[in-house]
Amino acid sequence: MTPNRGTAVIVGASLSGLMTGLALSRAGWDVTLLERVGSFPRTGAAIGLDDGLLGRLARLAGRPAFPLGPPPVAQQGATWSELHARLRAAAEAAPRLALHHDVPLRGVV
Repeated sequence: MTPNRGTAVIVGASLSGLMTGLALSRAGWDVTLLERVGSFPRTGAAIGLDDGLLGRLARLAGRPAFPLGPPPVAQQGATWSELHARLRAAAEAAPRLALHHDVPLRGVV
């Protein structure tokens, strides 16, 4: 395991919070990720990502997305709920990341 490089607290376990937490955890940080709700509603919404971001996301989530169409479409797509579920599973398995649900933020000290 990588030596501890620091400690981080992230408020919000949506896509950006999960990606940030995973990246910091893999870089050797101890991460506490706080989410105010226990589970996320499923949605059919899809998001488009450029190839550079998609590659980084795929490495964090452990699974590539599907192509939106043939070239010259330089994007890939996946549903928000699929990306979130995979990132959440990766976060729950990360050794330096503690994911806490049902924790509403009351203030910052």
